[in-house]
Order: sequence, then structure tokens, then C-alpha cells
Amino acid sequence: MLPFCPNDFDDNNITKIAARAEESRQLARVHTLRAQDKDRRRYDSKHQMVSYAPGDLVWVYTPVLDESRSFFRVHTGYFSNIPKCIKAEFIASWACSQSSVVSSSKR
Repeated sequence: MLPFCPNDFDDNNITKIAARAEESRQLARVHTLRAQDKDRRRYDSKHQMVSYAPGDLVWVYTPVLDESRSFFRVHTGYFSNIPKCIKAEFIASWACSQSSVVSSSKR
């Protein structure tokens, strides 16, 4: 647990150190849970559930993440939802009848 030499410390000091370590662990856990709860409440207050029917127009945006992808095409625009899903990908078609495959993992 904590590095110590049993000859240098008496049992009382070892138990104090162990108790402080356990108290620190519990305090860190309480602070972590409190922060997670605060983040959850903040997210839930701003999040809105949406559902799309086949044929609805949806806005898809894929931001460029770093300089190495600066020349990649950014998918923006209105897409029509087609009810065909294959392995976390969906086929989207432009409103002007162009088709492209857009992965849902590339948000």
C-alpha cells in the first residue's frame, strides 16, 4: 500500500497513515460522485431527445479535427434519412439527389 520500513515506524503511526490513506480515498470518491452528478444535471438540463422518421431531412456536420484532415471533405448539409442501417452507418442522400454513405461515428 504505502512504502514504509516496519523497523522505522511503530504500529500507531502505520495505522494513522493507513487511516489517512483510506479517508483520502473515500473523500476523493465523494468529490468524484458529486462532480459527476453536477455534470449529469448540467447535461440533462440542455439535452433534448430527438427522433427522426424515414424521409425526414436532418443536418449532418462532421468537423475537421486536426490539420492532417484539413483537405478532407466536411459533410454538411441537409440529408434525407433512408431506413437502411448497416453496422453503425446509414445511407444519406442529398436533397439534390446525390448519395453518400455517412458513418454515425464521425460526428
